Amino acid sequence: MLRALRREPGFYQKLWALSAPIILQNIITTSLGFADTFMVGLLGNAEMAAVTAANVPVFIIQIVIFGFQSGMAVLVSQYWGRGDVDNINRCMGVALYAVTGFSTVLALVTFFFPSQVLGLITPNQELVALGVRYIQIVGFSYILNGISSIYAGLHRSTEYPKFGMALYGISMCVNTFLNYVLIFGKFGAPAMGVTGAAAATLISRVVEFLAAGAFALRSRRLPLRWRCILRPGKPILHSFIRYSAPVVCNEAMWSVGASMLTVIMGHMSNSQDMLAAYALIGNIDRISTVVCFGIAAAAGVRYLTDNLSTAVIVLAITCILYFVVHPKLKPFLAMLVGGVVMAVVLISFLSASISESDNFRLSRIITWLDPENHTDTGGFQVMQGLYAIGSGGFFGKGLGNSTQKLGVIPEAQNDMILAIVCEELGVFGSIIILLLFSLLLYRLMFIARNAPDLYGSLVATGIFAHIALQVILNVMVVTNTIPTTGITLPFISYGGTSLLFLMVEMGIALGIARKIKIKDA
Repeated sequence: MLRALRREPGFYQKLWALSAPIILQNIITTSLGFADTFMVGLLGNAEMAAVTAANVPVFIIQIVIFGFQSGMAVLVSQYWGRGDVDNINRCMGVALYAVTGFSTVLALVTFFFPSQVLGLITPNQELVALGVRYIQIVGFSYILNGISSIYAGLHRSTEYPKFGMALYGISMCVNTFLNYVLIFGKFGAPAMGVTGAAAATLISRVVEFLAAGAFALRSRRLPLRWRCILRPGKPILHSFIRYSAPVVCNEAMWSVGASMLTVIMGHMSNSQDMLAAYALIGNIDRISTVVCFGIAAAAGVRYLTDNLSTAVIVLAITCILYFVVHPKLKPFLAMLVGGVVMAVVLISFLSASISESDNFRLSRIITWLDPENHTDTGGFQVMQGLYAIGSGGFFGKGLGNSTQKLGVIPEAQNDMILAIVCEELGVFGSIIILLLFSLLLYRLMFIARNAPDLYGSLVATGIFAHIALQVILNVMVVTNTIPTTGITLPFISYGGTSLLFLMVEMGIALGIARKIKIKDA
C-alpha cells in the first residue's frame, strides 16, 4: 500500500496546486451558512437556533449539488483530455437541468410550506416562527447557486479550480458585508434581523450568478455552445445518469443522515439551547467535511502535517466544551481515570523494555524518562532549560543577564522562553507571570459564566481552555514534567501568527464581555 504513495517527482506539488483552490472553494461555500449563523447568533440564542434549523435543508441542497458536480466531473475530465468542447457543453447542459430542477422544487416547497418543513426539524413554535422568512428567502438563492456551482465545477474538472475559488470568494465577501448591514441595520439600512441574513445570502448568490455569467460569456478558454447546452442529447444523458446517480444518492443519504443530529436536538425539550450550542460545533464539523471533499476532488491524499501537540490541544478543547454542556460528570471521570491508567502502564512499559527508538515520538518519551543519558537525541534542550531555572535562583540574575539564551538553549525564544524568564527574574518572576495568567483566566471564566447566552458562554469557555492548556503544557515541558512538545507560552513566546490569533481570541472575549449586564443589588 505504501508503494502506491510513491509517485513521480512533482506529483504531490501538482496535487496540492489542484486541491488547495478546491478546498478553499468548498470552505467558502459552507462558510456562507456559517456567517449567517454566527452573525445572527449575536442577536440571541433563539435567532441562532432558528437559523441552524433552517439551514438543514440548505445543507442537503449543497451536498446534492456537489453530487451532481461529481458525476459531471467524471465525464467532463474525459472529454477535456480529448479536447471535445461540444460534449463538455452537453454534460454541463444535463447537469444544469438536473440541478436547476432539484433546487427549484425544494425552493418552492420551502417557500409555500415553510412551517411544515421547519416542523420536521423542530416542534418549537418560537423557532419555527423565526425561521419561516429565512427559509422562504434562502431557498431561492440556491437555484442561482446551483447554476454557478455547476459552471465552477466545469472549470474545476478542466484543470482551472482557481475560478471557483475566486467566484465564491466574491460571494463570501458580499454576503458577510450585507449580513453586517442588514442584520444590524448599518449605513442607514433597516435592522432586519434573521430576515436580513436571508436577504444577504440571496443578494450574494445573485452577485455570484452574475459574475459567473459574465465570465462565461467572455471566456475563450471554454466557450459556450448554446445548442449543445440546451439540447444535450440522450447519449450524454444516459452517461450522466450512469455516473452521477450513485454519487447523488450517496450524498443525499449522507446529508440526510448527517442532519439527523440537528433534528434530534430540535425535538428535545431544551431545543433552543441545544441548537444554539450545536451551531458552533456543527458548522466547524461541516467545514472540516468539505475540506475532505476538496482533497478527494483532486483525486489524492497526502499526510501533510505531523503536529501531534496541536491535535492534542484541539481534542482537549473539544472535550472541555462537551464537559461544560454535558449534564453528567461520571463519564468524564471514567475517561480521565482510564486515560491516566493507560498512560501509567505505557510509561512503565517503555521505561522497563525500550531504551532507543526510531520513532521520534517514542524517542521523546524515552528521552523524557532519562534526559541525562539522552542529551544527543533530544535531552540537551531539556537539561539546559533546567540548568537555566536552577541558576536563576529565587530572584534571578537580572533582566537581560541570561547566559543560557546566548545560543545554548535551542529555541530559547519559543518553547523554552519560561526557562529564560526563570534565569533572569527567578522563581519570583515566573510566579508573577503565572499569577497574571491566572488573572486572565479568571476573567475569561467570569465572562463565560456571565455571558448573555449559551453560545457566548461556550466561545469564552473555548478561549479559556485554549490559553489554559497552552500555559499548563508549556510549563510542564519546561520543567520536564511531560515529554518535549512544541507548545508556546501564550503572549510571551516569539511568533507573529500565534500572537495574532491570541489577540483575535481576546477581541472575541471582549466582544462577549460587552454584552454582559450586571444587575445592581
